[in-house]
Amino acid sequence: MKIYRASENEIDDRLLLAKQRNTKGFCRNFDSEDETPAGFYELQDKVRDGLEKVFWENFDDKADRSKLPSWRKPMNKFFFFDVARIESERMVIEMSCEILGDKLIGLIMSYLEKFASGYCVIGAIHTEEIKGEKYIGRFVINLEEIAVEESLADVWGKQVKFMEIEEISIDMKAENK
Repeated sequence: MKIYRASENEIDDRLLLAKQRNTKGFCRNFDSEDETPAGFYELQDKVRDGLEKVFWENFDDKADRSKLPSWRKPMNKFFFFDVARIESERMVIEMSCEILGDKLIGLIMSYLEKFASGYCVIGAIHTEEIKGEKYIGRFVINLEEIAVEESLADVWGKQVKFMEIEEISIDMKAENK
């Protein structure tokens, strides 16, 4: 697996690429809702809900939620899963840097391997709690690679021990298929 530092623009550019048409894409993207396969959004919800369950099991903030109305989804101070419908095999998770580490990366990789091999996860990392705190940077992970945004590289290097960032450059003139 490649783990490398990338600029914000490099990550943005690669997230726009559709892996089914360009080998430099992180995951499959579709140009419109009409292009998505039947059952795409239902599967996307199932994949995201499954990973969110894994996060709750491993990163529960122990907050008292007993007074929440039954209709309101509980929040966690360490992570937030974006539930917006997107025409892409990706999950976006806002996270506190408190949970960034070997355990987090291992859980994501294991989940992708078992349940969602074509997906990528975009982790947007903030200092401390996710609401209103300073944004540090993001990483994108799939089963082949992890791109770590330059602004996150120092924090990554201190908190993720089993995966060091390699110094490589990505040629954005990828092969189109």
